Amino acid sequence: MATGATLGGHVAVEDQAFISGNCVVHQHCRIGRLVIMRGLSRASRDLPPFAIIDGTHTVRGLNRVGLRRAGFDRERVRALATAFRILFHARTNLSAAIARRPRPRCARPTSTISSPSSRLARGVASGPPARGRRRSGRR
Repeated sequence: MATGATLGGHVAVEDQAFISGNCVVHQHCRIGRLVIMRGLSRASRDLPPFAIIDGTHTVRGLNRVGLRRAGFDRERVRALATAFRILFHARTNLSAAIARRPRPRCARPTSTISSPSSRLARGVASGPPARGRRRSGRR
């Protein structure tokens, strides 16, 4: 956890997560294993394991460098990358995306991504908005 990062109230931070400077996390959120929050990020939802978080609880991608440093082999990283693409970059309902994802041969790391969703109360961070679409209320 870097200088200026703020965790509000009770926040569960799992192993090897990195919270950069001036990041803010709302109370009762979970930060998954090997998550990296870029500087000035904020989260009011749970952050899935192995993710790069940017902006307001937006999953930008898979933390490949962190996975490599943690000893994950290429096959497991590829399986996680496929799961991330299906779960966070399709902009669909997370429950529907979990049901749609294929079952990989090395199920353990990808099941870690989707298993906590049943016990989450705050929701889960999502992928970036589709290109070309403006968010409502912004000009």
